[in-house]
Amino acid sequence: MIGACFAGEISGLPAHLVPTVRPDYAFFLGNDFAAAGTSDDYRTEQMIASARLRDSWPVVLDHSIFTREDVAETERGRIDTMTLSLGYELLNVDSGAQQTSVLAGLAVRAIGNYEGERIQNGFHRLIESDTEAIPYTDTRQMDPAAWVLAQRYQRLLAASGDGFLDS
Repeated sequence: MIGACFAGEISGLPAHLVPTVRPDYAFFLGNDFAAAGTSDDYRTEQMIASARLRDSWPVVLDHSIFTREDVAETERGRIDTMTLSLGYELLNVDSGAQQTSVLAGLAVRAIGNYEGERIQNGFHRLIESDTEAIPYTDTRQMDPAAWVLAQRYQRLLAASGDGFLDS
């Protein structure tokens, strides 16, 4: 069975950076400790290591920890994902005022126990917070994925028009 996932943040894609930054190597660390009061995407932590090979080939290794704890005790659970992704930049146009890029790629995503509990509780100990005893689900699987990432940016200072943006 083939499933499609359409979302704003998918494990295995390059980290979203400002459009003028195209790093050869990058490390991104995301944690939801600052997301109090917002909607929960269940991603407790995310680490992305990426590199650009020969300018047009991004490779990404993503480790994400997902937890669900705001439910009944019997429904609480934890899974980790590891995603290895290779992409190709099909289009990159930077005119100074506008930037357009299209990347496509393939990935392999594994779901299971990849030390997410140890990482999360280690961080909690570091900031002297309560540790979380959330059990891992018994889900273990590996899936292939294909992805497309299209971005278009217009710099506000270069926008034409009448009004407060014209200067």
